[in-house]
Amino acid sequence: MKALLYSSCGVLVAAACGAPRERDYVVVDSAGTLVVDWTVDGVKDVSQCDQGGAAVIDVTVQTASGEDAGEFQADCGAFSTTIDLPVGSYVATAVLVDGTGNQRTTPIDLNPFRIHGNDVLTTPIDFPADSFL
Repeated sequence: MKALLYSSCGVLVAAACGAPRERDYVVVDSAGTLVVDWTVDGVKDVSQCDQGGAAVIDVTVQTASGEDAGEFQADCGAFSTTIDLPVGSYVATAVLVDGTGNQRTTPIDLNPFRIHGNDVLTTPIDFPADSFL
């Protein structure tokens, strides 16, 4: 009888300890994509990048509250780049720089934008001739 009692208690303890539990799930806000689409003096012509000595575009993104959200670079001649960002409100500036990181243009402010998640937001900008230093 004692053996049956201990055996039953052991099964109950094992069942209580090893019973499946509900899983805790972390909900993560999905990301969206900002597409920066640029021109140099109104055209998408690599010779304009070369003439201005611009090797890359440098895009600096901040949250609307001023926190750094990242710095992103792409080849000047690509004329478009994608930046994945979490849901939120942002401001950004873009500047063309040479191969050693020196600014070749004055910064261009992108319009403030909001990423809603799983969306693609395209922002066109132009670096006019008078923006070159």
